[in-house]
Amino acid sequence: MLPEPGSESLQMARQFVAMLVLFLCFIFLIYRPSRQTRAALEHASLSLQQGRVAEALTHFEALRRQLPTWSVASLRTGYTKLLLWRLLEARDDLEYARRRGGTPEIAGWLALTLSLLGDTDAARPLLGELSTPKADPRVRPLVEAILATRAGDFATALDRLSGHDVKQLPGTLGALARVLEVWAVQRTKGTGGAVDRVAVYGETGGDGLRRAWPELCAFIDGAA
Repeated sequence: MLPEPGSESLQMARQFVAMLVLFLCFIFLIYRPSRQTRAALEHASLSLQQGRVAEALTHFEALRRQLPTWSVASLRTGYTKLLLWRLLEARDDLEYARRRGGTPEIAGWLALTLSLLGDTDAARPLLGELSTPKADPRVRPLVEAILATRAGDFATALDRLSGHDVKQLPGTLGALARVLEVWAVQRTKGTGGAVDRVAVYGETGGDGLRRAWPELCAFIDGAA
């Protein structure tokens, strides 16, 4: 039965609704990215697109400090650290972004990070999320190629890297795909090719990649 007009129960219900609306408005204002924040995000994204990865990371980290619970800032920070081979930090940022709200994009970059770190048991369960329409179709083949290469299955790795699009991933990720293809060709067909050491190591010199996957870097250094 509904409370009668003017009753104490109705007044309490109205007060509760009013307080709830005020609370939700407060949360919205606190956590909604401002116009200035979105402009800063666009500026950082432009730096990234133009290849200024370390500069972009500085901007993304500043955004994350501003809005520590905003999953977009954590995602962009983690993705940029992945491009710089700061893999342990990238994993932590991407896992945080995933806890705030998982998307195929987050799953893709996290799967790449985990596979490069050699955590194949954690990377494999994410593959199912990389076949959805919203996922970047280039990411799953690269993850599968990394997993296959780490397992010594160079034939499967070469098959996964056969698509031209995989090697067109941005920055160091595209360079990595090209290096893995050269490595797979060498191991399966006995023929080799030069690799672009500078392109794959990027702005940081590849120290993080070297720590995570020394065998790959030994091949790069030998083939360059």
